Amino acid sequence: MSIFAFVVASLVCILGRTHAIAVHSFRERRNNISSEAPSVDVVLCHSNSTDPEVVFQASMLRSKGYVVHLPDCSYAFRDTFVSERTGRNYKLWGRRLKSYKAAVANIPAAHLVLLLDVKDVLVMGDAMEAARRFTSFGVPLVASCTEGMWPPPEDCPAYNNVQSQFAVTSSCQFPCAGAFMGTAEALRQLLDDPSVQDQTNDQCWLHERLSKWPAKEDANWTLDLNADLFLDVNRVPKGMLIPEAGRYKVQGVDLMPTIVHMPGLHPQSSNIQELYALVGMTASADV
Repeated sequence: MSIFAFVVASLVCILGRTHAIAVHSFRERRNNISSEAPSVDVVLCHSNSTDPEVVFQASMLRSKGYVVHLPDCSYAFRDTFVSERTGRNYKLWGRRLKSYKAAVANIPAAHLVLLLDVKDVLVMGDAMEAARRFTSFGVPLVASCTEGMWPPPEDCPAYNNVQSQFAVTSSCQFPCAGAFMGTAEALRQLLDDPSVQDQTNDQCWLHERLSKWPAKEDANWTLDLNADLFLDVNRVPKGMLIPEAGRYKVQGVDLMPTIVHMPGLHPQSSNIQELYALVGMTASADV
């Protein structure tokens, strides 16, 4: 086996190793809406705009029709603090929230906006697909869902004190701060929170913040429980995430998410490029 094949095979196994859920819990969502779509902007909060990972992701996004914004978040990632509750060390994610707020403020209100991690996402679908799938939810904000509670409840009491609005619907009941999408107007409202401090954990904050917004009747937001737009690979049974026709697909179901997210797996830059290269090879094979 070549080094390339070995790396890719190992990655595909790693990507589906934990928090497996039954394949039948996914279902296809039909998109019966206009092919015309608004602009989709992507905000990538970076620590160095010349970093090969940032350059590569920005290039991939632009090639798929997205408008890319690269706010400087170096001040957010260079420092850490120690939790007084547990002694754990954390980055200053509240600073990233402030950078998001500043970036979204300059985006036209009618645009759709994706807020994405830089280092652990694979964008499979183009901007038009993202807009169609987002619009099909019928709400102004859609968050990727996660089963994990991060930081742990000891450092985020809101997990115990504020029940998820999706707790009775799915184990994937919490919003993930590494991948969510909304209208620029909705995101401005979300991020306009004076309680955000440098030490605010974005994941904990997002759960508590969105829990105050209705997600059922007269909904202002929802979770992507079916992984149409965002797929957290930790939800996929081992070996079931496969490359096919230029996309990653969950084997056994008709599911090809627009964005594949790998929270907690910490892939290297070379891993991300290998994974993009793999689906590129399957696209070429089908031509």
